[in-house]
Amino acid sequence: MRPLKSLEKAYLGLAQLDPLEEDAGQNEIEQLQYLYRIAGLVHLQTSGLLAASGIEPDDDEWAALEFPDQNVPPTPQERLTEIIQHNFFDSPNDAEYWIPRIVQSPVKASMLQQEQVAFLHLFQGYNKANSINDLIELLGSDDYTGTFDALFQRIVNIENNAHNPRRLLARFHISSDLEADSRVHKFLHAMLGTIQAIKFAEEWDQMDNRGKQQYREEMFNVIYPFHNEVDTAIQKRHKATFASRHNKVVKSRQDTKKLFQKLSSWIPSGTQQHPT
Repeated sequence: MRPLKSLEKAYLGLAQLDPLEEDAGQNEIEQLQYLYRIAGLVHLQTSGLLAASGIEPDDDEWAALEFPDQNVPPTPQERLTEIIQHNFFDSPNDAEYWIPRIVQSPVKASMLQQEQVAFLHLFQGYNKANSINDLIELLGSDDYTGTFDALFQRIVNIENNAHNPRRLLARFHISSDLEADSRVHKFLHAMLGTIQAIKFAEEWDQMDNRGKQQYREEMFNVIYPFHNEVDTAIQKRHKATFASRHNKVVKSRQDTKKLFQKLSSWIPSGTQQHPT
């Protein structure tokens, strides 16, 4: 049944709630009362389904249930505890460890697992290669032979653009254009893209509402250039999709900026945090 997993997840969430304090606010009290009403309605509905189906209720209906693994995400405290269990404070990653992870195919893992490894690497830090020759050997001389001159010039041009909304739009374009075939090239592009995301967040937070609205309008026209040529229902879907996506991107970049403020230059080098 489709609602089964949702109900199990909801129950597990309720099981983690603590009783309200004596000084709990009216909003908290009303929320708990609302949860109680919903739970009662669920019980009434399922009781009716059992009766209509000719099924007797389970004699053990109030016994505690053992649920299978629900893939409940760990709490931030649990994630932090897992990270600090590693003895990493005096053992930064050597080049022989972290460079192969750039040039080799990424290991298949869930987003949660990738984030945990990324945070561990950020706390550990990195050691540089012993020499430029060692670095070239670790990277592989055949991997990429071009230059980044044109890309760097585009980045310089962005900084020289005094028009804030247009500058943010240029940051979007350069991030979306960062594509490459080699792993080294992709890693460097991810670093540059993350730097642009951090600068975007800084400028967005300083921009007034008029500038933000102008940016949204110009970005919307970039993504949906033929918006006015479709019917009203599709236009509404376009706007709703854009608003949802835009808010997620801005929040992702603001979160990256906060990480940068806490962990400094390690953030652009941790490609798992690249805010796409």
